[in-house]
Amino acid sequence: QMCIRDRVEGSLELVLSWGRFPLVSSDERTFSWQSGAGDGVWGMEVEFVGARDDPQGLTIQYDDGTEEEFDRVREWAPSRALLERLAGRYHSTHLDFWWTLFVDDAGRLVLRTPTTADIPLEPFQEGEFIRRNEKFRGMASNVWVRFHSNDAGEVTHLTAWSPRLMDHRFERR
Repeated sequence: QMCIRDRVEGSLELVLSWGRFPLVSSDERTFSWQSGAGDGVWGMEVEFVGARDDPQGLTIQYDDGTEEEFDRVREWAPSRALLERLAGRYHSTHLDFWWTLFVDDAGRLVLRTPTTADIPLEPFQEGEFIRRNEKFRGMASNVWVRFHSNDAGEVTHLTAWSPRLMDHRFERR
């Protein structure tokens, strides 16, 4: 999963689960990034595909010749009412650990745990959020959070996953 964000006019940032990369424009459809760090230079080229004014995806070509394709997912902006429905306490019996979610004054869904500072969850796609965090400077430690409801539309639980936490279930209490 990845996203492209405007940094400043004419400049984009590629956000992958393992890092953020400021992109330099090569032409109107192609951008690149070079590390310039370590023994060798590592980089990638990002090309938008589809209509020029409404791209439907992108292709990333890495220096080692591998390529990844991504489809466009429209930005999702949940209403404050929905965020309030998602807010509450969630418990993992496996970890014996609580997550508390609340809506802050800025209208963001925020995660509070006993072991970390409060972290806002970013809407990603419908029903799904990302908890962005850096384990160490420049080293992403993101968690994707998906909410689940019963047939009556009541939120029953959430699942969380990251490279170390696969579809872990937290029951709403």
